[in-house]
Amino acid sequence: MSLTKQLNEVLEGSRAEIPATILDTMSRATADLKATGIENKALQNGKKAPSFTLKNHLGEDRTLEAMLEKGPLVVSFYRGGW
Repeated sequence: MSLTKQLNEVLEGSRAEIPATILDTMSRATADLKATGIENKALQNGKKAPSFTLKNHLGEDRTLEAMLEKGPLVVSFYRGGW
């Protein structure tokens, strides 16, 4: 099963549990973001990312280039609950 199909199934399952007012807010926020053209500015599959430096969980700087020396890289942004 494709990731898109899995995500759509999770979304549909969640809709039954999320209040309509929240779903409406989420829908409007998504539409507002799409209206800015942000999707067209995203890095496309197979394209090189620009050089960047991020802090790791210890507060140490990590550059894209240094991380790529170890192999392929996935960058995931997580908004913690702390």
